Amino acid sequence: MHDFTIATYCFIDDYLKVAGQKPAAKRKLNDAEVITTAAVCCTRATSTACSTA
Repeated sequence: MHDFTIATYCFIDDYLKVAGQKPAAKRKLNDAEVITTAAVCCTRATSTACSTA
């Protein structure tokens, strides 16, 4: 699972850089981290962590 998460993050981060996404200055999380969290949660929709939100 960790390999999938890291690969997903790297893909999304690289894509956002190519697309010209500029990071906001005062955020604690970047856009790739937020999108990765959502994507990984959606792939594990049967887990209790994602279905109880």
